[in-house]
Amino acid sequence: MHITQMLITRDNADYLMLHESFGNNTDAIHKDCCYHMLVYLNRNSTEIVHYSAFDDFDDAKARYALSFENLIAETIGMNRGKANLICSYYGLVDTHRLLEALNQTCASKTDAFLDAICGYSNGFLVYKYQLVLLYRFITKCSLPDAENFVRDWNKKLPYTRKIANEIMFEDNTLHDLLVSKRLFTDFEFYINFREDFHIRLLQFLGL
Repeated sequence: MHITQMLITRDNADYLMLHESFGNNTDAIHKDCCYHMLVYLNRNSTEIVHYSAFDDFDDAKARYALSFENLIAETIGMNRGKANLICSYYGLVDTHRLLEALNQTCASKTDAFLDAICGYSNGFLVYKYQLVLLYRFITKCSLPDAENFVRDWNKKLPYTRKIANEIMFEDNTLHDLLVSKRLFTDFEFYINFREDFHIRLLQFLGL
């Protein structure tokens, strides 16, 4: 079992690998960017577990200070939730901060519904679909209304904060709950769940 990580530029021969890796889904390649980080498994460039593109290499150094393989090796008590977080946040935040967060335990609210939806992310609330489920559970609103709320929350629209401070859940406001379940105190965005990347990594790790 092997993890390969490559920093690719538009000007080297490895750039053609991106087209081989993504196959018919070449729209996923950020062609206008100068740098591309690709992580794949078992020497098979189609078994991708991370891909990101960027223009400022110095700005990206902290986000790749630890290799994908080293991040896995240094994560204590690897489980499905931690593996999912690695797939989601690698390349998005400083890897040393990510490792620190992975090795922390999220405070439990002892609510069966909340514990169930946060089980996919080691007890933290980080994904858009998780907040959609929670918001619908609390407010009994429609799916489109919940999706709109999450979209507007990520845009930091004031009405979302007002609502979150008024809605109660288990003797806490929704806002206080969201703060307590953040992976990082200063990161309040909810991100997409990359199911294909997660499934590959879980299978690779035997989880």
